[in-house]
Amino acid sequence: MRRELGDERKRYGRKSLREQLEDAIAWPGNHRSATGVILVVIAGALLLVAVRGGATSLRGLAVGDCLYIPTAAAQDPLSLRPIGEAPAVEEVLITAGAEEAACTASHGHEVAAIVVAPEPSRTTGEFGQLLDRDAIRRQAQPLCDAAFDAFVGHAIAGSSYVTFPVAPEPAAWVAGGRQTVCLVARRDGQWMDHPARGSGE
Repeated sequence: MRRELGDERKRYGRKSLREQLEDAIAWPGNHRSATGVILVVIAGALLLVAVRGGATSLRGLAVGDCLYIPTAAAQDPLSLRPIGEAPAVEEVLITAGAEEAACTASHGHEVAAIVVAPEPSRTTGEFGQLLDRDAIRRQAQPLCDAAFDAFVGHAIAGSSYVTFPVAPEPAAWVAGGRQTVCLVARRDGQWMDHPARGSGE
């Protein structure tokens, strides 16, 4: 008599849900090497998330956040300023966001303040230029400068750090979204390995 695969299935039936659960619980003990590899991979992923953090947008930032902003300079091992120049940092942060980093790990920038620039006077001539990003920077830079000392613990003159604003797109600025992020970075354009906040440097 010819035996069919279906005959065996009918004969032995399927494992109950309880038996399947017991097998799943016993699997790590029966496959120690594979379990070890899985645990190492999971631990590595968790460590990476803890150190580098998740991606965040301009609107998702808060004072004290430490950031890795993936500019072209950050990808270039020969760059003399690996954190990138301010205009490139601004562009990447607005269009692609940044990765949050541990402030005691390597990072390029810290959020020193979130300010709202005053609406420019129509008589100053600035209002008609608001679609120009340089005009937006001129409105926000004094506010970032004013927040610097309290954040770093050192006057901006003679500090190891600099500050610059990252504003929303000009169209959003004109519409009233004048919230601007003030970033702090090392003056020499190198990575930070400790917080600028409260450093007194």
